[in-house]
Order: sequence, then C-alpha cells, then structure tokens
Amino acid sequence: MDRDGVDAATFYPTPRLSHYLFATKDREFHLAQIRAYNDSLLGRRWKHGDASSV
Repeated sequence: MDRDGVDAATFYPTPRLSHYLFATKDREFHLAQIRAYNDSLLGRRWKHGDASSV
C-alpha cells in the first residue's frame, strides 16, 4: 500500500456473511457477530506485524 500511495483500506464482509449478519434479529447476538468479525480482522493485522493504523 505504501508503494501505491494508499493510506487506508476499508474491508467489507462478503455478501453471504452480510446477509447473515443483518438477518439476525437478536441485538446482542448481532453485536457479538460484528465484534467477532472486527476482532478477526484486527488479529490478521497483528499477525502480519502491521499495527500502525490500528
């Protein structure tokens, strides 16, 4: 990303995952799913040693 002059990136879940997340009626379960998705993305950044923008 540095080489291409990109400062930030946005990640979106796949359409199938998005449908499942937003179809959930239980608010607490919905929030838990979103947190798990975000945590999994954060974990991938840390594994690769790039936490500069976290």
